[in-house]
Amino acid sequence: MFRTKRDVFFLVPLVALAGLTLWMFSGSAGCQRAMKSFRSDFGGGLNRTVTVYGYSGEAIRSWTGKFDVSEHSDEMYFDVDGKRVIIQGDHGKLVADLQTPDMLPKKCPIVILCHGFTGNRNGGLEVGIAHELEARGIASIRFDFNGHGESEGDFVQMTVPNEIEDAHHVYEWVKADGRFGKIGIAGHSQGGVVTAMLAGQLGKKAFKGGVVLLAPAGVIRDDAIRGNVSGQASPTGDPQDPPEYVEVWGHHLGRDYIKTAFWLPIYETAAGYKGPACIVHGTSDRTVPYTYGLRFHQMWKGSEWHLLDHYDHGFGPHPEEAVKFSVAFFVNQLSR
Repeated sequence: MFRTKRDVFFLVPLVALAGLTLWMFSGSAGCQRAMKSFRSDFGGGLNRTVTVYGYSGEAIRSWTGKFDVSEHSDEMYFDVDGKRVIIQGDHGKLVADLQTPDMLPKKCPIVILCHGFTGNRNGGLEVGIAHELEARGIASIRFDFNGHGESEGDFVQMTVPNEIEDAHHVYEWVKADGRFGKIGIAGHSQGGVVTAMLAGQLGKKAFKGGVVLLAPAGVIRDDAIRGNVSGQASPTGDPQDPPEYVEVWGHHLGRDYIKTAFWLPIYETAAGYKGPACIVHGTSDRTVPYTYGLRFHQMWKGSEWHLLDHYDHGFGPHPEEAVKFSVAFFVNQLSR
């Protein structure tokens, strides 16, 4: 109720102005876009079908559901059916995609997927494994490490130890959720090092679904000692007293990354894991020679070892081969 006539006097013109503004712009394209954006933000997305086409015009894959679109730097991201989750990490909030079978069984098995250095959760290997697992009734969660993709944090502050903490936070989120049973974990390149070291810290009981390493970057410590970064002849000066940052692939790699990498106990920590494992590497990997993957296999007794002839660090020319070995391993482990 209005307390005085003065309240009404001021309110009526405001209502009239708002109505006039709505009448003027309700038919405009800008207003329609704004209304769609509002409905998307507050309704979990807009019902749409999105199809991705190849260069020759063939349809590669289609998705139907509620789509929420967001922009980050020069990239655009699509959230389908509200399966995006936010998890508190070591250096801010982590953005993750939870992918589950249509009919979620009780205590559904799940795999945590860790991307590599400068990558993001939407890399071909991670997405490929997630889709193949879903088709076989296994859930997955893939996330952006701090300073990568859509997650918070500055890349210059990223280190392998704080990525391990990020992955640990994701593991704890999965455990606490209540819908999932056995947990597996997989990682590519630097994500493989994070995976191996976290598995070594938490042990076999944490990852009853097993561990998969894809071209694990066990070379990180040796690179730091040599004064190189990510296999590049990129001098860091004195690796024990590096500059504030080094330019790597358009990113500022911070001083703390180099200093912690110099002493990083990769294999010593990973040795604490005694469970099932699968390691996949390529003979043409020039970023991380396959011998670094072989060392994990030799250390983890009974582990699977797949050496792909003429395959590079990203498993070109056929990354689906690495996906195939990963999925077959998890299906075997998680169905027991």
